[in-house]
Amino acid sequence: MATAQIFNYTMSIIASSKSELRKFFLSKRNKVTKKYSNYVSLEITNYAEEIIDTFALSNIAGFYPFRNEINTLPLLKKLHSFGSLICLPVTPLDNSHLSFRKWNIDTKLNIGKYGILEPPEYCEETLPNLLLVPLLAYDVFGNRIGYGGGFYDKTLQYLHSKNNKIISIGVAFKFQECNYIPSEKHDIKLNAILNEDGLKLIKNK
Repeated sequence: MATAQIFNYTMSIIASSKSELRKFFLSKRNKVTKKYSNYVSLEITNYAEEIIDTFALSNIAGFYPFRNEINTLPLLKKLHSFGSLICLPVTPLDNSHLSFRKWNIDTKLNIGKYGILEPPEYCEETLPNLLLVPLLAYDVFGNRIGYGGGFYDKTLQYLHSKNNKIISIGVAFKFQECNYIPSEKHDIKLNAILNEDGLKLIKNK
């Protein structure tokens, strides 16, 4: 088999595997009860100080919870109380990377491209140095599966080009851990995972 054919065949296997994993873990997450989701949302706030002490970074991007994602707002409020600047992502109208605008508890949010709430235009844009990342699945090597739009992949690449110290922490339920997630050379691994059991650093990153 020619090299190009092997490459295309391998890529189709990876795409197929990721697609299947995405469906599987989305189905699992959709079954999370409101009670358990609220429990995890509050539980991860206990690790706010550890995040700050571990990474010593003060411009933190969270995300506004969408559908069955973990609600990170209590964590963001706690991080803000420790003196961190907090921002939220803004989804671009095209397929480029996310941008970020400053946020606090009093900010009135607008509905963005996919129905996700985001800071309005009058909020100052900023470049975070620590990024909390939503996901559908992760593994112990720091690989992740998102929703298929590629926004966070493009955003991590962009932020790395601006700041080689950018830290990314996947925020997930512990049942979203996968034994193995196919990865490609251009994929940027997470630095850590935050779930109800705590902050787990990716040791081999």
